Amino acid sequence: MTKRNRDILKKAKQALKDAKFDFPLLVLLGMIKQEAPRQNGQLSNTGDGLMQVTLDSGNRGGQYGNTNRGIMNNLIDGIKTLQGFARGSTSLAMTVSRYNGGNAEKMGDQKYTQNVAARINSGEVGRNFGKEFSPEKLSEEDKKIVKALDDYKRPK
Repeated sequence: MTKRNRDILKKAKQALKDAKFDFPLLVLLGMIKQEAPRQNGQLSNTGDGLMQVTLDSGNRGGQYGNTNRGIMNNLIDGIKTLQGFARGSTSLAMTVSRYNGGNAEKMGDQKYTQNVAARINSGEVGRNFGKEFSPEKLSEEDKKIVKALDDYKRPK
């Protein structure tokens, strides 16, 4: 694991804890793998950042960049956006889907939840953030969560 990925993992855990948001770290890391731009082969917090928090989200509160503060700002803003979409969602998968497509869910990547699940199932999350996130190490509960993401169908 690179130093940057170790920092991202540490900050993601802290941001979830600080937000008092009961959201699976595994899924957040899968979303980061799906969302984050790459720079020289590494995850980058440039532009809209690791979580691709756009100005339209209404939760863009700090400056981003590949600094400790910039990464934390992006994670905090991304988690605030997730918290907003969790209100009124009937499932974790719906919350994740709304993160990409908004409340209408008809915009954005129609296979977003499946793509997040694929990042986990392919081992990308484990390779980037630690063996405990590898598919073969997942708990039965985590496997159910990933399956729910993979099975989720957006309303048409």
